Amino acid sequence: MYIEVGCRVHHAMYVPLYANKKSVVVSCSVCNSSYYPDGFPSIPSGILREAEKTPFRWTSFIGSGMMGLLALISFILMIIGQFESSDRRLEDISNVSTGKIIFYELDNGNKTCMYVTDTSGDTLYVRQNMKAVKQGKVSLIDEPKNYSEEVTIFSRKKVEQLSNEGKVSDICTSTTAGVFNPELFE
Repeated sequence: MYIEVGCRVHHAMYVPLYANKKSVVVSCSVCNSSYYPDGFPSIPSGILREAEKTPFRWTSFIGSGMMGLLALISFILMIIGQFESSDRRLEDISNVSTGKIIFYELDNGNKTCMYVTDTSGDTLYVRQNMKAVKQGKVSLIDEPKNYSEEVTIFSRKKVEQLSNEGKVSDICTSTTAGVFNPELFE
């Protein structure tokens, strides 16, 4: 006769996640049967208490460790991506040229865009889009008829400030560039 300590291990797709419910059993090596220790009053209770203090095997927590590690790596990559995205946007602002479109958020929460018709040093000459969307893609309103005829002056610092406030969502080449500046495509 010998004393065994077992536990229930919960799995997900054959990967052990965690262990709980430790139980002590008395096993017979001759008949391969297991019994609860209550049926053997001759076993000292101190031995049973010591057996219950046996720690869980580390292999019972492989899945939990892998899931925790995956969550940590995902979180780190998300944070790195946020920094790279904001750095790329600031770099894009410093390189804004004619034919680019700047998607941004208005004070009322609506989203719109402005078309860069010309640049001169720190100054951007833009045509404001007269339409705005609450939800959905702002690129759907990027049409020549939606832009005002009047040119507005913006500084790169103002656009940078909007970007730092999280209001500039993207800077890209406009589909309307050929209408406003055909020489860009010659």
